[in-house]
This record gives sequence, structure tokens and C-alpha cells, in this order.
Amino acid sequence: MSDEEFDFQKYHYDVICKNCRGHFYRTKENFTLDRPTNPLMIELKKTYDSYQWQELPPDETVHFEALECPECGAPFVLETGRPILDLDSADRILKPDTREFLENLTIFEVFGRYGLGHPAKGETKAAIIDYVIANNLKACGGLNG
Repeated sequence: MSDEEFDFQKYHYDVICKNCRGHFYRTKENFTLDRPTNPLMIELKKTYDSYQWQELPPDETVHFEALECPECGAPFVLETGRPILDLDSADRILKPDTREFLENLTIFEVFGRYGLGHPAKGETKAAIIDYVIANNLKACGGLNG
């Protein structure tokens, strides 16, 4: 398997725990098979944000072999030093501040991301997204900002 076969810059792939087979993390766009995997190459899937699991150390010098599954405590990697990836789980990476990215947020997340306060009664997400795109707004804080 090589980077040419799978586009790690365009798609997230689930990282599978070799012990419990859980899918708690996914690759980020800087993931590659050309160098050892480190915590900066993966992220917790949004589904598990509320679980209050310990954050991965934001340090590329930490070897992936030292990282453990938050569910069962087993190391993430095989003897090869690489994680197991679910290559059928390809989830397109959405670039921030694009219409497609914004359509995957709730109206409250859009308002928070761009510091727009709170939606007025009857205000639609589509209208707010049109406003953000038309005015080329950039995130100022809040969700992923």
C-alpha cells in the first residue's frame, strides 16, 4: 500500500484499534506512510468529543507506538509500527470556510465560528452561509476557529 493508492490529503481514514477493533481516531491531511506516524497525523473523531478522553500529545517526537486506545488501552499499532486503517471508511476532508464545510455544521456552529452572535428567529442556515461566502468571512474563534 502506498500514498499513491490512497489520497490522504483528500480523505480521512479511520484508525482501527488492533485489540478491540474500535474506530475512535481518523487520519488528518498530513498523514503519510513515508514516515512514522505521530499524534499530529491523527485526530479524535467528532463522535467522541464528549467522552473527555485524554488528548493526544501535540508532539511529532512522540512515537505512535506509545499511544494507546482510549477504550481498551492496547497500543494502536502493529509490529510494523503503522496503524491499521479502515480504507473503506474514506471520508472527504472538507476545507474550512467553504460552502460544503459550512453545510456540515449546525446554524449555531456557523454563528459561533464567525462571531455572528445568535441566529434571529426565522433566519435560515442557507442564508447565513450565503452571507459568510459572499463576504469572504474567516473564522474568528469558536468551533474550529
